Amino acid sequence: MPLKDAANFRFILGSKSPRRIQLLGEHYPAAEIVVQPSAFEEDLAKEASPTAAAYVSATCWGKMTDLLPGLFPGMEPGLPASPGPGAAQVLRTPAEAVARLAGAPLPPAGRGFRYEIVICADTVVVLPGVPEAAAPGPQAARSLPLAACQSGDQIVEKPADEGQAFAMIRTLCDRGSHMVLTAVACAVVLASVDPGAGPGPGRLAASFCHTFATGVDMCPASDDTIRAFIAQSHPYDKAGGYDIQSDLSRMIIRGSRDGLASTVIGFPIEAFAALMDALF
Repeated sequence: MPLKDAANFRFILGSKSPRRIQLLGEHYPAAEIVVQPSAFEEDLAKEASPTAAAYVSATCWGKMTDLLPGLFPGMEPGLPASPGPGAAQVLRTPAEAVARLAGAPLPPAGRGFRYEIVICADTVVVLPGVPEAAAPGPQAARSLPLAACQSGDQIVEKPADEGQAFAMIRTLCDRGSHMVLTAVACAVVLASVDPGAGPGPGRLAASFCHTFATGVDMCPASDDTIRAFIAQSHPYDKAGGYDIQSDLSRMIIRGSRDGLASTVIGFPIEAFAALMDALF
């Protein structure tokens, strides 16, 4: 039975991102969705990661390992400490993700039980191996927080202030194109719904972590255009300082390619839904 038609499940979203909440709710309008943000500090050392995909998948899995034990104390078996090397393999389509899924499909939850589907995600903007000629100029470099992983890819996260937002978008526009990575971790827990029995420890039925990539092409925007975009948008909670779904984004973005647009938004919902359909 497709997940969107099933009654014996609940989503627990480990993110307060309004965009992720909206995408999940639009795809599963009848679902119960609980928002329970992870408290994991997104401060892993980028230079210790072999690739940007390894960094974003490790951060995403860190959110899950922080969140899940508090939701289901004593859950058996426990969640693996790491997502495994396959989590850093870059995917672009739902079919690629489903092909990597092991252990599907799951049996029905059974009377008095339901599947709790816990979701965490992390998104970064990546400048692949910034060449010297395309590196940000001295003024932008002073306020642009870039950190390179071992592959040379430079990771751009969320701007802290207007100066960082301008430096990020100026650099992205100057480069012309870049890549956005979103890692999605999911743990499916079979748990009791008997009010008298309490939540119980639950049993881990399935877990996965996949990293999705999409290319983004930028406009050759002027400094004034970038400042106008920043003044009219809210860049501080978005990787790279922009979103792709708003009308305002047309000021600085041509469009996305070679992947799902929802990956750039922060939750590749089409791939997630395909994985859920395969599991259930």
